[in-house]
Amino acid sequence: MSELTVRGRPLSAEQLALIRAIASQAGQTRYAISRAVCARLGWVQPNGRPWDMACRYLLLRLERQGLLTLPPARIASLRRGPPPLSAAGEPQAPVRAPVGQLGPLHFAQVEGRPLARLWNEYIHRYHYLGLGTLVGPQVRYLIGYAGGWLAAMGFGGAAWQLAPRDRWIGWSPMQRQARLPLVVNQARYLILPWVHSPNLASHLLALAARRLPHDWEQKYHRRPLLLETFVEARRYPGTCYRAANWLHLGSSQGRGKLDRDHSQALPVKDIFVYPLHRQARERLRAE
Repeated sequence: MSELTVRGRPLSAEQLALIRAIASQAGQTRYAISRAVCARLGWVQPNGRPWDMACRYLLLRLERQGLLTLPPARIASLRRGPPPLSAAGEPQAPVRAPVGQLGPLHFAQVEGRPLARLWNEYIHRYHYLGLGTLVGPQVRYLIGYAGGWLAAMGFGGAAWQLAPRDRWIGWSPMQRQARLPLVVNQARYLILPWVHSPNLASHLLALAARRLPHDWEQKYHRRPLLLETFVEARRYPGTCYRAANWLHLGSSQGRGKLDRDHSQALPVKDIFVYPLHRQARERLRAE
């Protein structure tokens, strides 16, 4: 029980008992159970919507540990296969013009199915981490110009605990718990492999830092104060982040949040942050 958390908060015995009681009622779907749990426990996003996906993930964890029994899934498996490949995702003609010669750049927020499919395909095909899953609040972009797409970005919830970041902010555990939703993680950043435009990567980071706070606030009713990201040190030096005035705070321990034996199974990553307000640190640790 001590290891079960929801959005970074421990799950109490009383909450578990309520979840088990809701799940035990006959004739329910997993979706209905999740919605009922969110309603009874007040698990809502800043925009008022239930934390449905986080709750469903918790329900699956509880079932795997033998702590409750869920009704059979209506869909055979929740695991999705790789996105289908399409002609739209194939490599295009090289783009070598400097960023200043590309003309107007536009950020397309990924919301509809056509853009979502293309974003998924690009990340699956060309990002070294693959598609993965962005769980919880998220904003995704495809960035292009008149000649086509140039890049893709994906932003999501921040890491629950991150020692270099937490020391830099100087907040207490209670302040972190209250204000972590004001920190946003850039989980994916991809310059498409046929794009070789000098200074484009850092220029897009600067544009995103101006665009994202508005889009995030429109969607989740909270304006973020800080961006964070991780750069795998043995692959990339983080040059574009340094050029865009992101701050290098140190390196991860290479363990990941589920590591229990300090085996350093994950690559070490450099940690960068970008304040979105000149008083970001003060606001994040305010009483």
